[in-house]
Amino acid sequence: MARVVLVHGAFGTPQELAPVEPFLADAGHEVAIVDLPCTDPDAGLGDYADAVIAELGPPERDRETLVVGHSFGGATIGLVRDRRPDVALAYVAAVVLEPGQSLLELFFGSDPFDDPDVEDPWQGFEGLIVDASPGLCRLDFDVMAAAAPEDERDEFRATLEVTQREQGIAAMREGWPGASVPTGRVGYVVATRDTMVEPDMQRSMAAAVGASVHEIATDHEVFLEAPEELGAHLAELAAALSSRE
Repeated sequence: MARVVLVHGAFGTPQELAPVEPFLADAGHEVAIVDLPCTDPDAGLGDYADAVIAELGPPERDRETLVVGHSFGGATIGLVRDRRPDVALAYVAAVVLEPGQSLLELFFGSDPFDDPDVEDPWQGFEGLIVDASPGLCRLDFDVMAAAAPEDERDEFRATLEVTQREQGIAAMREGWPGASVPTGRVGYVVATRDTMVEPDMQRSMAAAVGASVHEIATDHEVFLEAPEELGAHLAELAAALSSRE
């Protein structure tokens, strides 16, 4: 069977992706979850890709590899494809950046840190993202929890504390260093209720890479909200790779 390598996004942790692991393992696939250096304020997207490449090891002649990126992890797996054209990719509610485009430019249209008239560079996120220690930012768990149903807020906040952490700002400001967006052997999972990355934006990015599309009715945290459905779909993608002649 195939090897499936999971890559988290900004603020993420391996724990955020772990719920799909048993469904992939039950289908016979080997699973690895990469821990990106997102809490290092000096780490850039190349360093993120290095972490995935190190996990991949050398190409395996008799086994296919599917690299799965969630959210900002899409920027990382696109760079991995530049260096490892043998791997297939799956984006899960993930960003596809154009060469030279940063994550902040994708959402704001420009880099708010470059605008001296912008007092709070995160104001466009309506309090969701705030400053942390030097060079880092964090999610405001109280703001996020407030959007959940009242009887679920405490549990949701506790989950955030386990699955989310501080994120280096430099990586979010960095223009994507890839030569071109990846195409061929690419899938995309659209989260149709996503309040972080709009579903129509996801569909547009999926079209830009010519991806096959699967839709799941969740918000942004697809791995936490629908692990069985997502795991089954990723297992199907991995199985299709393994059955190629």
